[in-house]
Amino acid sequence: LACQGLAMAGILNPTRNATGLQARQVVEGQRPNVDYVDVNATTFATSNNAPLLISDGFIGCCALVLRNNSNGWGALLHLDQVQQTSIGRLQQALRASGAIDEGLGNLDMIAVGVEKLAGDVVPQVLQKAARSQDFREMRNMSWTGPDNSIYFDVANGSVIIFGR
Repeated sequence: LACQGLAMAGILNPTRNATGLQARQVVEGQRPNVDYVDVNATTFATSNNAPLLISDGFIGCCALVLRNNSNGWGALLHLDQVQQTSIGRLQQALRASGAIDEGLGNLDMIAVGVEKLAGDVVPQVLQKAARSQDFREMRNMSWTGPDNSIYFDVANGSVIIFGR
């Protein structure tokens, strides 16, 4: 499956795939170039580990995609409900991923998920970014149900949101 034509999209302009395809299928056969964010083991992956980052199973969770366009660094964070509603826990996740070291003001960021939670603090972080967009609750750019995933090609900044 080719991801051609997406290179110019950038993280602020992700594409949406509602065909039932999943991010794992897009990267099939591309290991070791892929880092998978397994929410049971870790909450983030960065371009320090691999150029292609994917995650799935966003049940009550959201994806935070970050990219430093000046040096090509990027990260994909899989935020649980506590991280979405506690500024301290969200800052911990950002620090662990290296985003704080990059400087939040140097990053483009997007949030993707089903909905914003009561007491959601993700917008506070998005406001610190150079450029940002919150795609949660935008039905045409997010997902519903448990079959969802996200693909981030850090090198060219392309993001594909999978799910119905």
